[in-house]
Order: sequence, then structure tokens, then C-alpha cells
Amino acid sequence: MTFKKTQEVPGMAELLARVGAAGVELKAWHDPRRPYDSNHRKMILVDGRVVLMGGRNFADHYRGEEWRDADLVLEGDSVAPLAALFEEVWQGCASAPESAHSRSPWLDRVPADIAADPMMRFLLSAVGAATRTVDLELAYFVAHDSLCGALERAARRGVRVRLLTNSAESNDLPYAVWTTYEGARRLLEAGCAVHARRGAGRTLHCKYAVVDGEWASFGSHNLDYYSARYCCETNLVVRDARLGAKLGELFESGLAEAPALSLEGEVRPWLARSGMLRTFDRVFRDFQ
Repeated sequence: MTFKKTQEVPGMAELLARVGAAGVELKAWHDPRRPYDSNHRKMILVDGRVVLMGGRNFADHYRGEEWRDADLVLEGDSVAPLAALFEEVWQGCASAPESAHSRSPWLDRVPADIAADPMMRFLLSAVGAATRTVDLELAYFVAHDSLCGALERAARRGVRVRLLTNSAESNDLPYAVWTTYEGARRLLEAGCAVHARRGAGRTLHCKYAVVDGEWASFGSHNLDYYSARYCCETNLVVRDARLGAKLGELFESGLAEAPALSLEGEVRPWLARSGMLRTFDRVFRDFQ
């Protein structure tokens, strides 16, 4: 994965060399039990007392107002398990799931396992128990049956369901647009509200959900097949009305600059003219 980034990001190799030369201890994540997987976590721990965590990547091109992202600063008891997690990975990368996947992704297809992923289980349980509201801001909304089905059922029993995601223009992963619009179609048909950030380069990168104003999931997990199968992730899952209110404010700020998607005027026409991406989605669904 680090090699891949050196090909994508100019100056990456020089940056790693500079960090090492400055005396910073540097390790490239690798777990021999998961040779095709990567570490997708984003955490900065200071003195074992404070942690910055979420979904934001740290690089110059993520700065400014165009890129929409968010992090949480945690202090107190919440820091201890995250500090322990960092130390465990640093010492031995002992981060494999109970059944590590050692085969090539082309031979190891397990998309159904997403329903067993702890982050997905939490969200599905919260949405299934929702009585009032579900607000989901997700960079790459994947139209898998588990999440779409839960959101559709919630909307049909009277829960206000709102999704904030990327449009075709703002999505920085073009191959993921088909599944986003297919998911949007399903949600709109069920009576949910779907809003999309607009404009090339104005990517939405947040990954969080708030249910009934108090059940919250926030972190690095994209709630897609790729995160569940190929990545080490970290999410905060908590019942906290104060945090729910803060995330609610963040969500409303995103809605204010993201027009609603129109089912007939936008979503259906886009899907109808994007047959190649539909084929790609069916072939490479496990990798999204």
C-alpha cells in the first residue's frame, strides 16, 4: 500500500525519507496473515491523554474548504483503548480478525461477511431500532442490501431517513458512482431524502451516522465491502446525546450546501446512460 501511494502522491518517497532522517520512528504496516490488506485508520495520540481520530487523511491536498471532512478530539477514559490499540499494532501488527484472509483478493471473495463486521452490525442494529431519525453522512455509499434494506424499512415505518453523500462530480472515486446512485435510487423510492455535494474537487469524505439524535458511529470505516474485508479501521460507537447534537449540527451544515438528488430528473437518467460503470460494479463489487 505504501508503494501504491508513492506512485499516486508526488514526493511521498521523499517525505518518508525526510521523516526518518529527522529521527521519527517510522513503520510501514504489514501483517503477514493479511498480505493484501491495508491500515486505513487515522489517529494521532499525544502523551496517552489526547487523541485526534476520524476519517481525515493528512496531506496538503485535503486542506481548505473544498474537501469536507471531520475529526473528533477525545480526552479522558476514551483514549486508553485507542492508545492500547496503537501500541499493539506498533509492536506486532496483531490486528488480524479471527479468520484472517491470506489469499489473493481475486480468489477470496467474501462480500457477505460485511453483515458480520462490527461497525456494520452496530449501524444495522441502531437503524433497526430507530424511532425518529437516521442521519448518515457517508463519502462512498455502497448499495449493498444490508444497509439499503435497513434504511428502506426504517423510512417505511415512519422514521425520517437522510443520506448526505457525493455526487458524480464531487466523488474522487469515479468507479464508485454507479453504486452510490443505485443506492440513492432505492432510498428515494422508499421515501428517504438523499443530498449530494456538488462540484469537481469538492469531495465529501466524512463517515458517520446519528440515530435518534444519540446513537452515533464516527470514524474511518466507509461501511462498504472494501473496508469490511481489506482494511484495519477504527470507529467510535457510542450513545451520547451531546455528541449526537454536535454531529447533527455538522450534518445540517453539509445539507445546506448539498442540493437534494432528484429521482426522475437526475438519478434515473444518470443510471440509464452509465452501463459500463454498471458492469464494472457487478464485476468488482467486492473491492468497493
